[in-house]
Amino acid sequence: MSVYFMTCRSLGQVKIGHSCNPQRRLETLQSGCPMPLVIEATMKGGRAQEMALHSRFAAHRRQGEWFELTPEIDALITERRRAQNDKWFKRQGLVSELEKAA
Repeated sequence: MSVYFMTCRSLGQVKIGHSCNPQRRLETLQSGCPMPLVIEATMKGGRAQEMALHSRFAAHRRQGEWFELTPEIDALITERRRAQNDKWFKRQGLVSELEKAA
């Protein structure tokens, strides 16, 4: 199970949800949305982690699981993406750009 951050940057919004298959969820939602949707990051977790994020960003809720894409949420997405990239590089036996810069 993963918590995902799916953005619709053209509208300045992000969906914070959870799914066993975020890619399939993206495809389902994209079929009904004329604007491009992108899964920008995921993290391990399920309903409890999703609800914690919903509570944390409640002041920015637009509708349901959709939130205004604030600088704070965007920074969290960037942090999660970096963590994912570092894990991928380590699995490949490579050094990430972040480690090179350190």
